[in-house]
Amino acid sequence: MINNTAHIGIMSREEYKKRTIAIARGEYEQAENEPKVWVESAESLAQILNGKNQDLLKIVKIRLHDE
Repeated sequence: MINNTAHIGIMSREEYKKRTIAIARGEYEQAENEPKVWVESAESLAQILNGKNQDLLKIVKIRLHDE
């Protein structure tokens, strides 16, 4: 069964970069419930979820469901 819930976090690009490097170095381990998708602001998220992109996300969801 596919989990259809996306956890999205908001973090500055600089903080995201630091976090990613810490993960790669083994200095930080992501918790299972932490977001896997990060954006810089709520405005960025709104741009990602505009009408055209929602259509694309539906296509991706359908393709993933078929696998």
